[in-house]
Amino acid sequence: MSHSTKRKVTPLSPERADNDPLEKTGDRARKRAKQGDRLSGEPWPKLPTTTQYLPVALGGSHWRGENSFETIVIFGDSYSKSNELENGGSDTWVECVLGNYSRKESPTSRVLNFVSPGATVEDDLHSQFLSLKRTLREAPLDGERTAYFFYLGINDCGRTHSDDLEPIVEAIFDTMHDLYTKFSAKNFVLIDVPPIDRSPGAVESGSVEDMEERVQTWNELLQTQANDFAKGSSNATVFMFSSHHVLSEVLDEPLDLGFTEYDPGPANCT
Repeated sequence: MSHSTKRKVTPLSPERADNDPLEKTGDRARKRAKQGDRLSGEPWPKLPTTTQYLPVALGGSHWRGENSFETIVIFGDSYSKSNELENGGSDTWVECVLGNYSRKESPTSRVLNFVSPGATVEDDLHSQFLSLKRTLREAPLDGERTAYFFYLGINDCGRTHSDDLEPIVEAIFDTMHDLYTKFSAKNFVLIDVPPIDRSPGAVESGSVEDMEERVQTWNELLQTQANDFAKGSSNATVFMFSSHHVLSEVLDEPLDLGFTEYDPGPANCT
């Protein structure tokens, strides 16, 4: 099995961190963050507080609250497909972001979705990134009003032992680094791997303990490297959302969350 080239996430120098087409100096970025929106007279929104559901929320000099989600770019697998990619398919979190399940109008007006079913970081993230690059040549994106989502790792954990996951996780941050330094990307959202060790496939195959170790290793690596990336990239805002925590709660207490005894049984709710 081939791995991505291992790269240590190290802090950028102030010159590199702030030398991008949108912001020539770090002082200018910090000044804008303090001044906020001159048109409305309101300061820019603060970052949300970290919780069990959002274990990483760092940065913020270019964070514009809901306005940072005007365009979302998605790298991922079938968990992040949207209905325009698969007619008649079931809804995913992408439709939720677009406001299908909310009375409130969604701030997102454009979705660039590069996901592919069965995708892994190791085999597919680079090709998804190249597809985005072709799009950016024709129409560059506003870094402050675009959020880049990475929801990958489920299939990597399914086929890769724990000891071999670190360089694969690092490949995500290689891509984020390229987006940040070459395409003025400012806002990143990472989603960790859900508890696939509690899936029917893992239970029936007897691989629960092995899969649990892989998932735990992946999520710990993702959080550590997300913190390192944010600390070394002064103009970036980095979030990590824990699908693992959310879905673990659903599996632990399905009845409290509106499921009934007629919904999928113990094989799905171990």
